Amino acid sequence: MSDREHGILLALARLRFMSTRQIHRLYGYAGNHGISVTRRKLNDMERFGWVKSWQPSKYEQKIYYISKRGALEMEYRHGVEGIKSFRKSEKSIHFTLIAEVFVQLQTAEAGILRAFEVEPKFGGLIPDAYIEFALDSRPVKLFLEVDRSTESAGYLRDIKMEKYRHYYMTPERPDALPALMILVDTEYRKSLFRRISEQYRLPAASFTIDEWIISPLSCVKQTAASLRNAPPS
Repeated sequence: MSDREHGILLALARLRFMSTRQIHRLYGYAGNHGISVTRRKLNDMERFGWVKSWQPSKYEQKIYYISKRGALEMEYRHGVEGIKSFRKSEKSIHFTLIAEVFVQLQTAEAGILRAFEVEPKFGGLIPDAYIEFALDSRPVKLFLEVDRSTESAGYLRDIKMEKYRHYYMTPERPDALPALMILVDTEYRKSLFRRISEQYRLPAASFTIDEWIISPLSCVKQTAASLRNAPPS
């Protein structure tokens, strides 16, 4: 197993589902035909049984995820234990959007990303991801929520965002609290999350996926600035 293959499997273990281009940006080959070489590498890894893939439609990129055999290979060859394998589900595309955040931060500026954990538990709160990085030499912590307009406004307000309201109400030092960054697919959902965040007085900022892709660090800075608005006591 090469270093590149090892890196790809570690990234899939960490992020669960990634598109071809996301993997290429992190571990791909340079040159005009680099993406084609990356595809051949991924095809080889799938033939070895280390990864699996599926294609949402013939017009979209393949989405890759680590297989049970790939997880075992990582344990046997590199001593990496506890890697979980996942199956294709309706959340697969959701996870590729989470992976896009990781890829954008990892490639935006060398060394700024310090931690990126998918679906960690903070008591009863399970954000899509928890992120730590250095911004202008200052440590910054964020919760990430990615919204694909699959949940009703009532569910967002009364269940999902209510959990964040409860979290921010618990006694904790303000400088230790992560801010909440919300990425959405439409301007309407962006406005909806903004209204709910203002109602609950959450240290949160909302952006469309397009806004994030154009300027990820600007989105991060705006989210970090939202911590100046004290959460409810």
